[in-house]
Amino acid sequence: MTARTPTLSGLSPEQLAIVEAAAATLGVQPGALTFLLRTSNSDGLSYNGFRWPAVGGLAKPDLWMPQPSCGYGLHGYGMGEGQHAQISRDDDALWQLVAVVASEVVVIIDDEDRKCKVPRAVPVCVGTRAEVIGFLLAVGADAGAVPGGTVGATGDSGAASATGYSGAASATGDSGAASATGYRGAASATGDSGAASAT
Repeated sequence: MTARTPTLSGLSPEQLAIVEAAAATLGVQPGALTFLLRTSNSDGLSYNGFRWPAVGGLAKPDLWMPQPSCGYGLHGYGMGEGQHAQISRDDDALWQLVAVVASEVVVIIDDEDRKCKVPRAVPVCVGTRAEVIGFLLAVGADAGAVPGGTVGATGDSGAASATGYSGAASATGDSGAASATGYRGAASATGDSGAASAT
């Protein structure tokens, strides 16, 4: 898999305990894990009526085939990276971060979306986009590559806000403010009292 290698040092004690339990369920050490980002319907159902378990449960497809093409596996985006065509934009979508064994990940090569598939997975965070992306960033995901945006503020009274699917906002300098709202909005403010907005 070409996605960024996860790190567990940014996890809270509670998050680390969840990841360690997932590793035990999968029969590996925590360092052997990586993470896939995905979404399902609000009731936990995904393609073909597959129901994902709650946090800590073991998910397995009805049929696993390891060839690097869609189907016959559990699908997601390695460390949240990809084109995200299969990430739901619905307000009530259930966001999921699942732990998987890194050596079992198959990258789907005939898909520009950069999805991956695996034979088994354990959800470690299920909930809103903000909750799941927060957990994903804690395991070292590239904030600029995941659907959830990046927010940064540097300097005195700097403020930055990002709202929407892939918004990014940055504010640098005294009293800088930046805001990004909507699908892939980006805003940057640099210097004394600079302000920027993208909607």
